[in-house]
Amino acid sequence: MNIILSVIIVNWNTKELLRNCLKSLEKYLGLDNISYEIIVVDNASSDGSQEMVKKEFPYVRLIENKENLGFVKANNQAAKIAKGKYLLLLNSDTEMIGTGVKEIIEFMDKNNKIAVVGGKIYNPDMTIQFSCRRFPSLWRLYMQNTLRLIKHISTPFFNKYIMKNFDYNSIGKVEWVTGAYMYIRKELVDKYGLFDENIFMFYEDTLLCYKFRKLGYDTYFYPSAPIIHYHGESRKKIKITSIYNAFKSSVYYVSQVYSLNIAKLYKNFVILTWKFFYYYFKILSSVLQWSKFKKKKEQFYNLLKLCCNL
Repeated sequence: MNIILSVIIVNWNTKELLRNCLKSLEKYLGLDNISYEIIVVDNASSDGSQEMVKKEFPYVRLIENKENLGFVKANNQAAKIAKGKYLLLLNSDTEMIGTGVKEIIEFMDKNNKIAVVGGKIYNPDMTIQFSCRRFPSLWRLYMQNTLRLIKHISTPFFNKYIMKNFDYNSIGKVEWVTGAYMYIRKELVDKYGLFDENIFMFYEDTLLCYKFRKLGYDTYFYPSAPIIHYHGESRKKIKITSIYNAFKSSVYYVSQVYSLNIAKLYKNFVILTWKFFYYYFKILSSVLQWSKFKKKKEQFYNLLKLCCNL
């Protein structure tokens, strides 16, 4: 039997969420009646994830890494052995809640210039998750890694970037979609590769869609096969490291889209801003003795410590 879809899930210490994800795939991919395989790449979990997959889902192809290789390398591992015509990259902290995968596959079959398709994603409270984006500008990246670390303010500029007014009930061509739920044409992965392994995690999906666009291929959103995304459950355990990894990846993204010199300037401006925030909150915490200022001071201190390895 020819496999149409290879579902790739990277897991790191999200056993219960992974179990629910796999159960939901069993249900809805079965209802869609397509041939598929599931590949789980476990990045050295310590919560019993590997044993759970072996016991409860023996048909799943399990890759057991001895260390946490990150989201990018783990997906690339699975893509190399995947047998499907299409890949579905799916976060372990997601749950499929409806049929429609077959519709997405048929949509991609009809147009071989479509490289990537993103499906509908809900937050746990069933509000729409803004999963389509415009490619980030330098100013947007700077704001994300500086002021938005202090307060997540939604401005018209930010809302334009996240495409807040996008119609998530309609098919539409977009610039990029989140790697948490992404269908990709396998023949293009075989020819051009999947994710850039200079990135550990973050911005790999942005850069992938940018790469395919430069090659003349399109990215679409298709409002079918909805999922719930319990956003960032594994990252909550290592928040400062996640912020740092996102910044580090954004520097690499800038180097690929703009230039090495611009990436260096961008990196230095962000680090300089972090230094300013550190001393600013240090003074405030000394004068006012507020715990929230102390926490912010510590946040920027830890980020600056991590920058020694950048």
